Amino acid sequence: MNRKRPDKQRSGLWGLFGLVAAFSLAMTLGQFIATKRAAPDTSVRIAATLVSWGLTTDGLSVGVSADEIDRHVGLLRSPDGEKRVRAADWLASRGVRDAGPHIAAAMADAGTLRPCQLAHSLGQLGDEQWVGTLVAAAKQPRNLDLRACATLALSEIASPSSVDALIDLCRLDSSRSMALEALGRIGDPSALEFLRSVATSPRDEAEGEIARRAVERIELMQRADPIPLLVARLETSGRGGRLETWSVRALARLHDARAIPALLDALRHPQISRNERIVVAAGLLAHGEAGTTALQQVVDNQPQSKVGRTAMAALRLIDTMGYAPTLASR
Repeated sequence: MNRKRPDKQRSGLWGLFGLVAAFSLAMTLGQFIATKRAAPDTSVRIAATLVSWGLTTDGLSVGVSADEIDRHVGLLRSPDGEKRVRAADWLASRGVRDAGPHIAAAMADAGTLRPCQLAHSLGQLGDEQWVGTLVAAAKQPRNLDLRACATLALSEIASPSSVDALIDLCRLDSSRSMALEALGRIGDPSALEFLRSVATSPRDEAEGEIARRAVERIELMQRADPIPLLVARLETSGRGGRLETWSVRALARLHDARAIPALLDALRHPQISRNERIVVAAGLLAHGEAGTTALQQVVDNQPQSKVGRTAMAALRLIDTMGYAPTLASR
C-alpha cells in the first residue's frame, strides 16, 4: 500500500498543476477578451489616426461617451499607477485631444510609476502644445525609458518646433538613433545641414542609413511638386507588402487629389495589414469629398471584404460626425 502513495501523491500534484494551468489559461483568455472588447473599433481608430496627424474637428470622440471620457480622466489621478497608464492609453487611442492636460499632469506626477507610457500617449494626440513638455522629458537625465518614449512622442507629433531640441538629443548616445528618426519623420529643411553631416560621417552603418533616409525625405518635400514622388513611394511600398505610412501622412497634409488613386489602390492591396488599412482610410478621409467618394466605391464593390469593412467604418465616421478633417490649429 505504501508503494502506491507516491503515485497517488504525484497524481494529486499533477491534478493540482492542471487546475492551476487551467485557471491561468482562463484568466489569460479573459484578459485577452476584455482587452479586445475595450479596444476602439475601426471607425474610432481612423478618427484617432487623423488626430495624431494634427487633423481634427469638433467632437472628434466618435463612439465615446462623455461619461466614459470623464471616468478615464478621473483614473489618471488614481493611486494605482497602472490604472493611470491604462487610462492614458484609452484616451489617446480614441483621439481625445482634450485629455492632453490631464495626461501631462499625470506624467509629471511621482505617483505614475511608468511615465514613459504616458509620454507615448501624449504624442499620440498629435498636439504641438506638448512639444515643450516632451522636450523636457526627453532631456532629463534620470529616467532613460522616459527619455526614449518622449523622443518617440516628439516623432509622432512631428512638429518643426522640435527640430533644434532633437538635434541636441542626437548628442546623447541613448537617444541618438530615435532623434535622427524623428528628424526624418518631421522632414523640416532646418535639419538638413545637420543630417547631411551625420550621413557623411556616421558612427555606424545603421546611423548612416537613418540619416540618409531623413535627408532623402526632406529633399523630396522641398521639391516644387512633391506629389508624384510621394505617390511613387506609396505605390512601391504597397507592392512590397509593407506600406510607407510616412508617405500617406505627407499626402494627407498636402491634400492633393492626385494622391487618391494611389491611396485607393493601396487600400485594396491584399498584403497590407489591418493597421495599414486604417492609415490609408484616414488618408482618404483627409482628402475630403473626393476621398469619401473613393471609399464609397470600395464599399459598393467589396462590401463584405476586409477592405470594404474598413471603408464602411470610415464612411460611418463621416455619417456620425458630419465633418471633413481639417488641419488643427498649431
